[in-house]
Amino acid sequence: MAFAMMGACVKAIPSDLSTAEVVWVRSVVVLLILVPWMLWQRTSFRGRHPLFLFLRALSGFLAMFLYFFTLRRLSLATAVVLNYTSPIFVMLLSIPFLKERVSFSLAAAFFVSFIGLVCLAQPEFPLRGPAFLAGLVSGCLVAIAYITISYLGRFESPLTVIFHFTLWSILFVTPPTVLHFQKPTSPDWLFLIGAGLFACAGQWGMTKAYFHGPASVISVFSAITPLLAYLIGFLFWQETLTPLGGTGIALIVTASAFLSVQYHRRGL
Repeated sequence: MAFAMMGACVKAIPSDLSTAEVVWVRSVVVLLILVPWMLWQRTSFRGRHPLFLFLRALSGFLAMFLYFFTLRRLSLATAVVLNYTSPIFVMLLSIPFLKERVSFSLAAAFFVSFIGLVCLAQPEFPLRGPAFLAGLVSGCLVAIAYITISYLGRFESPLTVIFHFTLWSILFVTPPTVLHFQKPTSPDWLFLIGAGLFACAGQWGMTKAYFHGPASVISVFSAITPLLAYLIGFLFWQETLTPLGGTGIALIVTASAFLSVQYHRRGL
């Protein structure tokens, strides 16, 4: 719910703020909450593996930047689903990098997801091709971040990983934010701060869930995010899906949920 609401807050920002500025404010809000939390928990800020922490931060930042870019140009449900394709890319990347073998069931899930992408692209791609591709690249970058997290999870605290991701995101977008700064209005601040708070809530809830329950079961609940995104988009922006687009979303979400379960069972 929190991640769906974060996306809705980004989309709802009334002023034409740059994506860099939106990322900057969202990250600062998260950092202001995260630092006292880490001090209270006596968690390491530096971490043990700075190179992998930076790789996770870089891939996560680029994924978030492209995701926010897509959110403001496509329907909320479409943008969220494109970001939700990460399990598909995890499967593809795990073949060369983790030497994974692809079973028939995984190959079938990938084929279903590909058909879903084709269906989803038909209504929007001819008009908003760059935004659609940006959302797809965002899903790929999320997959890289997840693979990196699967390695870091053996050595680092989740709070340390989130801290590096947030801090580097601020550093990356500070120059363009300063160069193209636009003063947010009062309604802008409401949604900007809301995006940061919902991002914190989502990270906290996801971390607690994976600490106290089986990952193969918990990962299925992430399929709720696209459904909520569609409902929010319909209620607040009157966004509707064509039958073909709706079929595409259903296929992608089903295949991604299946792949998430399979890869969480393998520890990825």
